[in-house]
Amino acid sequence: METTGLMCIDLLNLLSYRDGVLYWKEKPCRRVMAGSIAGNVNGTNRHQITYRGKVYMRSRLIWEMHNGIIPEGMEVDHEDRNTLNDSIGNLRLLNRSNNAFNRGVQSNNKLGLKGVSKDAYNPNKFRAFINVDGKTKNLGLFDTAEEAQSAYVEAGGLL
Repeated sequence: METTGLMCIDLLNLLSYRDGVLYWKEKPCRRVMAGSIAGNVNGTNRHQITYRGKVYMRSRLIWEMHNGIIPEGMEVDHEDRNTLNDSIGNLRLLNRSNNAFNRGVQSNNKLGLKGVSKDAYNPNKFRAFINVDGKTKNLGLFDTAEEAQSAYVEAGGLL
């Protein structure tokens, strides 16, 4: 979903930004009226805008309208984790590793704590770990899940 190039510049000129929403400045096609909200919500609960057969994520377009082209390897992140909130104050650029740290707890997580698991060899201990640049870093063994969670949060703050 790269948004650079002449087509994107053409698209950005057709849109206006107001309170986290993009509106069409002029009629882009037969079925869409000028002044209407651009795009729709896709299956992953994100706003997307289709223009001339290409799909653009609204958050990326808003970021580029305000800040310029997104550098290679960077992603637009929603600070409050609400993917429908595309207000410019809620958007920030992160690399993939830091963006993944902002994700919530996975649904199959038995403890309900991100970065913490029961140790396979010592079931009375809890292991803390964090993924950095595609590699898992062991943060140690702890007596309680809360101590392990604290180690994970502290390590995440150092990223």
